[in-house]
Amino acid sequence: MRQLELRDSNAIFAAYAYDHEVTRHLSCNPHSKKTETKALIKRFLADDQAGLSLTWIIEKSDTADLTDIIGFKINGLKKTLGFALARKYWGIGMATEAACAVIDWTLQQSEYERIEAF
Repeated sequence: MRQLELRDSNAIFAAYAYDHEVTRHLSCNPHSKKTETKALIKRFLADDQAGLSLTWIIEKSDTADLTDIIGFKINGLKKTLGFALARKYWGIGMATEAACAVIDWTLQQSEYERIEAF
């Protein structure tokens, strides 16, 4: 797990941003162009910089393949957890493992007292 970077936009597009099944429960529609994914990543990075969110990339340790993007939207003392997982990694525990790591980290931070997931 590492922080999101703008250079991740091509890998995110290739992994799942265009996929209707992956994006059907997200607040954004599937992307038809890489520029849409790049614009979304820029928004995530701006929100991270402003303290409105925290966003990470999950990579498979043995291949460095991008599998997941996971993050929090921050509203005062409340954090809302969300993620998108590349379809080829569904059903093998990747999202659970990532969510547990992020939640464990969050519970160690004194400035947050509530976590919600969607």
